[in-house]
Amino acid sequence: MAANVSGFQKAIASVSRCPFGHGSVGAGPFPGYVHGKDSKICPAGCTPDPALGKYGKASRCVTDEAPLETLVREAIEFQGLYHREKGSSEEVKQARISAILDEIRATGTYTHTFDELQHGARVAWRNAPKCSNRKFWEDGVHGHQNRTTRTLDDEVPAQELNLLDYRHAETPEDMFQACLEMLEKATLTCVTTANLVCFRAQTPGTQDGPRVWNTQIIRFAG
Repeated sequence: MAANVSGFQKAIASVSRCPFGHGSVGAGPFPGYVHGKDSKICPAGCTPDPALGKYGKASRCVTDEAPLETLVREAIEFQGLYHREKGSSEEVKQARISAILDEIRATGTYTHTFDELQHGARVAWRNAPKCSNRKFWEDGVHGHQNRTTRTLDDEVPAQELNLLDYRHAETPEDMFQACLEMLEKATLTCVTTANLVCFRAQTPGTQDGPRVWNTQIIRFAG
């Protein structure tokens, strides 16, 4: 037991040194995912708690929540991560959480701001362990300060993931225009950039909302 407690404390200490947010993902006090030991992703070298198993999941994960409870918990968790990484004041964070809770009470859901949505997409890229290019996620958050070398600086864009917000799209023609814009931005220079088109989400309890049947417009061979 003492060894397990020691391992847990070491894991918690590793996360406390991490400059990024984690979110509990319903896994008790310890985050359900970490960044790993790659210094390009996390200079602290986050390590998972062994008690959470191979994929950072534990028996104490939340399993008995109602859908609305899950929505509220995950919304608050994400706001904690977002405002920590953006350096917001506690007042700004709490004001945003209050507004989200009011919107959920009124509509059953809430709408992310553009910056929340784009940062969330970049964090998802950062936390994707099988993606070799995820080290570029922070280009869009901290600029190019961590680049040691660059070529064609005036022509090659940053490699950050850029969000194209098409939540206003209502017709197939609107969606087609979004795809054309993504292709144009991705191939504008000699380096293909990472772009993500976001359409509006389904209304809770319905089957509405735009649908795209293909997976990626641009693929690559490695």
